[in-house]
Amino acid sequence: MKALGLVALILAVICVFVPISWPYLTILSAAFAVASYGPGITLGIAAIALNIINVIFLSPALWMAEAGARIDSSPLFGPVVVVVAIQVFAAIVLFIVHKKMKGRIMGVNS
Repeated sequence: MKALGLVALILAVICVFVPISWPYLTILSAAFAVASYGPGITLGIAAIALNIINVIFLSPALWMAEAGARIDSSPLFGPVVVVVAIQVFAAIVLFIVHKKMKGRIMGVNS
């Protein structure tokens, strides 16, 4: 699963430098990060952290879309909230899957 963690991290780095297709790549990176349980969990966590930092701090286009969405129709959840929520959900699922797989490897049923 280390390879999937590496793919997630590479996609997260690409998201920082390619502003056009980052929403799709960010979500794809989160999916690969979830699949990186086991030995690749460090790479998966790094990818999710980089995605969250990218969305919150490094993406002015997303914040402009958020402001436009608020002015236009005032949705309950804007694009920033949705993308960050996907990343947090991916981190929680990664933690749960890793914990269950660790218990199976150690022979402990939890």
